[in-house]
Amino acid sequence: MYQTYKKYASEPNSILKAFTRVLHRGTDDELIFEIPTMRFDPNQQKCDHWCDYPVADRSLAIAQWSKTTNSKICSHVMMVETDYIYVKSPSPNILTPPGKAVGFEYSYIYPQDVNMKRVYEAYMSQHAHELPGRDGWRKERFALPRTGNAPSCLNVEDLRRVAPLWAEFVERTETPEDTRKALGWLRDMYAYDAAILIAGIEHEVYGAPKSLL
Repeated sequence: MYQTYKKYASEPNSILKAFTRVLHRGTDDELIFEIPTMRFDPNQQKCDHWCDYPVADRSLAIAQWSKTTNSKICSHVMMVETDYIYVKSPSPNILTPPGKAVGFEYSYIYPQDVNMKRVYEAYMSQHAHELPGRDGWRKERFALPRTGNAPSCLNVEDLRRVAPLWAEFVERTETPEDTRKALGWLRDMYAYDAAILIAGIEHEVYGAPKSLL
């Protein structure tokens, strides 16, 4: 993935300007000598070796990274995962204004998931008074965006608002046990969707191209 990033970032007029691998791990690994990396200590140290949910600390690491000077290099952040490859330099159209973002549609995200609705309502009951114009949130229709944290592109200032919420919702979906089991491996994605819903960062969601290969 990093190799294809470098290939297309070197093209004239490419919007790809900087690359940072965010590593949530208790110790450095061999790739820090090959790829620009910032490491953040995880809550789950056991994931350095094996754990049942290795992405649990991803959102926490992104939230920590968003506070660093490294996150201020560019106006926007494109979040991608390690098993992606670039096939061309992205269009400048994804550099959206504040409050807007670009995401990818995941058909297996259910907008009215009852487990996330419960988590959302618990959060809003505690914090709605802190959110401008959200006093009447109970009258709003609950509907999560059908996307996830990657691939996505959003303004870095928006990410600074979203990332702590994302990390909080990951933690909130760990308990009780029935919520954790119901959301399974998707709870990191659901947590991101709840975070952008509350932060008011509207994602324009695109599906896969018809000719994928």
